[in-house]
Amino acid sequence: MRPRKSTLEILGATSDHILINSTNETNVNVGDVISFDLNYSALLSSMTSPFVEKIVL
Repeated sequence: MRPRKSTLEILGATSDHILINSTNETNVNVGDVISFDLNYSALLSSMTSPFVEKIVL
C-alpha cells in the first residue's frame, strides 16, 4: 500500500498501526483522512478483516 500524496512516506506498519512521515506535507493534521492505493495483498487483507468497515458505493 502507498499514500496517494507523494509527499507522504510510510516509515513502518504493524497489523493495526502505520507510521507516516509528513515532514514534506504542510496540510496534514491529527484526525485527517489519508488515502492509499492498495496492491492485491493489501486489498485482500482489508476486505477479509472483521475490523475494517466496508462501505460499498
